[in-house]
Amino acid sequence: DDGPYLFTGGSDGRIQIFSLPDYGLEFPLVHILDLHTAPVTSLRCSWAHLITGGDDGRLNVLSLYCNDWKIALERRHILPKERVKCLFIADEDDIEQDVAHLYLGTNRGRLLMYRLGSYV
Repeated sequence: DDGPYLFTGGSDGRIQIFSLPDYGLEFPLVHILDLHTAPVTSLRCSWAHLITGGDDGRLNVLSLYCNDWKIALERRHILPKERVKCLFIADEDDIEQDVAHLYLGTNRGRLLMYRLGSYV
C-alpha cells in the first residue's frame, strides 16, 4: 500500500498505521510499530519522515519514503528523566532559512531544537 496514511500513537507505546480510503469511513490497519516503552505523546510528519516522541524520553525518526517502516534514527533519553511532550517541524518556508528544524518540548518545560537539513 502506497498511502496516504493515518498514524496514531497509544498509551501502550505503539504506533498504528492505517491506510486512508479514497472514499468511505473504513481505515484498514496496515502496520503496528512497537517504538516506545511508555505512552506515545507526540507524532509529527514531514513529506519523508514520521517523528515520534513519548513518555519514555525517546525520539524516533522513521523513513516514509520506502514504506518499510524502519527507524532511520532513534534518540534514547533526550534528557535524563525527561519525557517528550510535543514536536513541531518548521520547514524552510516557516523560518526563511535553507534548512528545517525540529522543536521538541519536554515535561520539564525545556525546548530543544534540532537542525534537520533541507530534505526533512
